[in-house]
Amino acid sequence: MNDSCVSQIKNNFNTSTIFNRDLGIKLMLFCVFCLVVLVSTTDQMLFMPDVFRWQLSLLDISINVKYFFIIAPFFLLFLHFNSLINFNLPHTQILRVVQKYLLLF
Repeated sequence: MNDSCVSQIKNNFNTSTIFNRDLGIKLMLFCVFCLVVLVSTTDQMLFMPDVFRWQLSLLDISINVKYFFIIAPFFLLFLHFNSLINFNLPHTQILRVVQKYLLLF
């Protein structure tokens, strides 16, 4: 394998690693956000979910307590499976580059 193949493999690996790192950070931040929301939930909020609403300051929306506890687990699962699927991304990109260069010989 020549130098251009090795540099392309390094470039693909670095790009994939940065993408996976960003996905991991997003997943951890969402977990921390859910933990903060869970800790701030009172019993009164759980018994009367239609009365209480959370104001999400980052998104500038208010959300019902009941809907948050329904939607948050699905969103957490989506982020988790998305990160698991994309952890395989560097291997597939490197394999694609190696196969391309091996077919040239």
